[in-house]
Amino acid sequence: MTRLFLFKKFYYPGLAFLFFLFLSGGLYSESNFLSLEDRERFLNFQGKSVGEIFLCQSENKKVFGKNTALSSECYAIEQNPISNALALFLEQARTEESQFGFYTTDGKQIHPEWEEEGYGRLVLLSFVITNKQQLFVQVVRKDKAYFFLRTIPGNWVRSE
Repeated sequence: MTRLFLFKKFYYPGLAFLFFLFLSGGLYSESNFLSLEDRERFLNFQGKSVGEIFLCQSENKKVFGKNTALSSECYAIEQNPISNALALFLEQARTEESQFGFYTTDGKQIHPEWEEEGYGRLVLLSFVITNKQQLFVQVVRKDKAYFFLRTIPGNWVRSE
């Protein structure tokens, strides 16, 4: 009988505590994303001329990383550093999640690469800005592992 009493005494408060932890974890789930270290990343555009590359908002109707560009929302990388273009996109008010990618003058999406410590060589699919004005990057590794990582605009530079 004493065992049952002790079980009830400690079991129910423990369940309540675990339930509270589960509930609070869901409320703050956006803070659980992996973040990239705050440092510059040099994107390699595989021999494309800088004058041919634009950072554009993508249509949201298709698969992330494979959408066509909205020509009204583009910045030439030759005239605007990547970090400045991303900052300009972040300043705009958003009601829904938006994605941004690199496109050529022909409208073809290109996927630059860079080397990331702990991840290896990564291919950038697109940047994503949430309605809370947070910037993320969608990347894939050679082994097809997919990552969605929090970042900041100042970390992105094109390699010369």
